[in-house]
This record gives sequence, C-alpha cells and structure tokens, in this order.
Amino acid sequence: TADRPYEFATCRRLEVGLGDVYVETATALNAQNQLHIALRMVNRGDTVVDFRCQLYAPGRPRQQADVVELSRGSVRKEFVLPGGPDLLGQKFLLRAEELHGPRVLNYQITAAAEAN
Repeated sequence: TADRPYEFATCRRLEVGLGDVYVETATALNAQNQLHIALRMVNRGDTVVDFRCQLYAPGRPRQQADVVELSRGSVRKEFVLPGGPDLLGQKFLLRAEELHGPRVLNYQITAAAEAN
C-alpha cells in the first residue's frame, strides 16, 4: 500500500516463436583485419528446414548464405567483411528466411573484436 499510485515499467527479454530453429552468432577480427561473423543455425525439431540467411552491414553490399536440408542438429556459416576495425561497434541485421515456409528470423549483431 502507498499514499498514491505509482507507475513503473520493466524490461525483459522475450523470445517469440516455436524455438525449434534458432541462430547463434559471434564476431571477431582475423589476422588480416577482416571482420569475421560466424553463425550457427540450430534445428532442434524433427522437420528438415531450408533457410536463406542475409547479412546487412552498414554501407556494405548484402551478403548471403543458404542453409539447405538442415535436419536435427546444427550447421555453421561464415561471413567475412574487409575493413574490420571500421565496423567495430556497428550493428548488423541477420535475416534468416525459411525457403518454402513462413518463418523469418531476425537477429541484431553488434560487431566486436573478440568472440561475443
């Protein structure tokens, strides 16, 4: 109880979707000062899936990698961008669109010099 009403808000992470397919990401600079972005697509379901992954980097051409016939398990894909130090701290969008299906997974990635 209080002498007057109080309003407050709270923020928390909310995951929307089935949770059977998801992406994990990591970024790092390699020896050639290129930004290396690794993604691992995981399928915990029993249905084989196909996804087209597109990476949108600020001021750079879009890059694409396809994940085809991913059954239960995971697969690793990599993107390499020149001029890595200039990209540190910037935000990227990774969009994974299911081929022949309705799902679109969007992830925001912040470039860091070491695995994040």
